[in-house]
Amino acid sequence: MPYQMVAERGDETIRSKRESALIAVAKARIFIEEGWKAHITDEHGRNFEPAEFHLLPAVRPTIVEAMDHAKVAGGPATLPVALNAGQSNDPAT
Repeated sequence: MPYQMVAERGDETIRSKRESALIAVAKARIFIEEGWKAHITDEHGRNFEPAEFHLLPAVRPTIVEAMDHAKVAGGPATLPVALNAGQSNDPAT
């Protein structure tokens, strides 16, 4: 597995290996929001700190920005309608 997320807090360490950089970043962000320190290591042994997550392959800035926007704006309900395709926004339906 090419991406390892490592989260540390106090004397606890959690490691998670994933094929997808996007999933590794999502997991790391969850731990960071809960007060953990996290980084991701790729298959070549390079470490990526949170400020460098956008440099990982398959992590497009638009996805990272959408995740940040959702967090700031109050959650997944505020993501663009295109992400909720097929769902009606009409409260009468």
